[in-house]
Amino acid sequence: MPAFTYQCGAWSPAGVFPGNAYPPAPWPGYAPVPFTPAEPVHPDIGAIPETFRRDFGALRGDHPTLSFLAAGPDAAAILATQRPDRPQGPLAALRDLGGDVLLLGVDHRANTALHLAELEAGRHTTVRHALTPAGIVATRNGGGCSDGFGAIEPRVADLTREARIGAARARRLPLRPLLERARALVAADPLALLCDRPGCAHCAAVATVDAPGRTRPVHPPPAAPA
Repeated sequence: MPAFTYQCGAWSPAGVFPGNAYPPAPWPGYAPVPFTPAEPVHPDIGAIPETFRRDFGALRGDHPTLSFLAAGPDAAAILATQRPDRPQGPLAALRDLGGDVLLLGVDHRANTALHLAELEAGRHTTVRHALTPAGIVATRNGGGCSDGFGAIEPRVADLTREARIGAARARRLPLRPLLERARALVAADPLALLCDRPGCAHCAAVATVDAPGRTRPVHPPPAAPA
């Protein structure tokens, strides 16, 4: 499971990395915390990964912002594939083992595996920085915005098995064909799976680098109800 720690993210030096979607100055009131394996999973990732980390004896990788959790006989080998410049290594290892993606109560906007498809399709990625006990370190090739990932759903409907768990919609997809289709989609259209939010710096940076001269479709936010 993803065990991301956005609270450990630090600010990138100004002007060093063109196309970096992270601003060079901190948000008011934000201060990063140094990553340790005991750091809680960021609340945006959800309660299930944090429960897995806390109560099930899962192993954890050491990436300062994009660590993964794993349990079982292959856990250590899967986590060992992650590097600062290859955060999606555990997802590639899971694909090679014939693994699946399980979406519990969420849609493809929470499907972290699609970031691996973007990387393998050659999509522009940004450099990010994180705080560790040894100081600030640079990390590369991490995923960015996933708000446009819902567009993949009709293209993988035939791969999807679905059930209900209480009130939650649960969907399971085989990882290898999912990644193949997403990778082909991005390779054919550099703007595929990008979001349409006007203020998304990441998707704007990707479009500028990967599709120069093309305009990314951007829709204004819906009007507030009267």
